[in-house]
Amino acid sequence: MEVGGGAATALGCFGYYVIHSNKDLMNKAHLTTLHGKLGAACMVGYIGLGLFGSVALDPQWGLLKTNSFLRTVHKMSGRVVTWLAWTTSVLGFTTMYGTGTDSYIFGVPLLVFGYFCLL
Repeated sequence: MEVGGGAATALGCFGYYVIHSNKDLMNKAHLTTLHGKLGAACMVGYIGLGLFGSVALDPQWGLLKTNSFLRTVHKMSGRVVTWLAWTTSVLGFTTMYGTGTDSYIFGVPLLVFGYFCLL
């Protein structure tokens, strides 16, 4: 796993740990909302993509580094998981603040700039 991707995944796992610990402290159930379930799916997706990319697609020693089909699937899967993470983020924000102006101020830039990030 490249250093940046590994660090981002580690920070995401730490964030998930903090959320999980806070829910335990407040005696709240885990993964009860769509936001929570999608967040867990994003974590599994990013960890899986990172491990697969590290073992199979690393340019120096990856077992399947020359397989262009798997490289394309890996790239597109990363885009799908990133889109899902942004959607999850907007869902969490609207859960906290409703669907008013604040949600549009947060969500519209994600939609606009997300398109360019996923190209």
